[in-house]
Amino acid sequence: LDPRKFEEVVAELMAKEGFDVELTKQTRDGGRDIIAIKSEGIYGLRFLVECKRWKNTVGIGVVQRFCHVIAKEKANLGMIVTTSYFSKDSEKEKDFMGNLLEFKDRDNLIDWITDHELSKYK
Repeated sequence: LDPRKFEEVVAELMAKEGFDVELTKQTRDGGRDIIAIKSEGIYGLRFLVECKRWKNTVGIGVVQRFCHVIAKEKANLGMIVTTSYFSKDSEKEKDFMGNLLEFKDRDNLIDWITDHELSKYK
């Protein structure tokens, strides 16, 4: 898949989980690829998603920049989804951020796709 198609797949997965999704523009996207909103009663939860279709591990720099975007935009949660894996330093940064940040690596992504029966992407 090309990077944009990967973003579309992740957006489709989020939509299947009840989110209203918006793909950001391909360039100068403000550090996030998808904005996902889910209504919970009278509240709306705003999630930001960054997609990395990479062969190499996602390093701490990507995670720190994304955490800045989450804070700047006052999102409820951020998620980084990758076709690869996360470095140990990235995992430590995620643990430091607590419930504000979620990771989906290659293995989680395959499970996610399988759970939603998107067989054309397996």
